[in-house]
Amino acid sequence: MSLTDLLQFLAAARKSGTLKFDQGKITKQVFFQNGMIVGSKSNDPREYLGQVLLHYGKVDEIQLKVAREIQRTTGAKLGEVLVEQGFLTEDDVLNILKTRTLDAIYDLFVWTDGDFQFYDDDPLPDDLLLIEVEPTNVIMEGIYRIDELARYRKRAAARNHTILANALQRADRPAQSGARAPQADLGHDRTENC
Repeated sequence: MSLTDLLQFLAAARKSGTLKFDQGKITKQVFFQNGMIVGSKSNDPREYLGQVLLHYGKVDEIQLKVAREIQRTTGAKLGEVLVEQGFLTEDDVLNILKTRTLDAIYDLFVWTDGDFQFYDDDPLPDDLLLIEVEPTNVIMEGIYRIDELARYRKRAAARNHTILANALQRADRPAQSGARAPQADLGHDRTENC
C-alpha cells in the first residue's frame, strides 16, 4: 500500500491512532484523531525540535543551548522553556511543531522501503502538543515534492552529462602553439543556482 493510499484511507475512515513507520534505525510515528493528523514523533536527529528550530532560523545556537540546559535541570518541555525565556511565542512553537510534522511526513514520500503499522485507537502521548493537519493537503504536497525531486534528478543527470561531454571535448582538442590543453572543470557552474 502506498503512503498516499494509506493517508487517504485513514482520513476517509476518520481513524484515530498511531501510524508507525520503521526504516532501519529510523522510527517515525504520526498521530491521528478522527482522520486528522495531530502530531508526530521521530528518532531521526534531523527532526528533533531543536534541529528544526535552528534549520528554520527560529532560534540561534546560544538560545537553544540555554533552553536545553534549563530543560535538562527542570525536566520541562523544550517548547515551554523557549516560551518562558521569551525566545518564542506559543504560536511560534505550535507552527514549528506543525512544520516538523509535515517535514517528517514529506520525508516518508521518498522512502523506497520500510515497514508500517497502524495502532487503531492507540491513545495519544501525554506530552504531545496537538496540531491539526488535513491529510489531503499533505498528500497533494507530497506528490508535488516527489514530482519535483524526479525533475531535479533528471536535470542534474542531464547537466552532469553535458559538463562531462564538454570537458571531454576540450581535453581532446590539440594544444595550439605549445599552450597547454585546457583542464576539465568538473566543478559547479557558478552562473546557475540549483
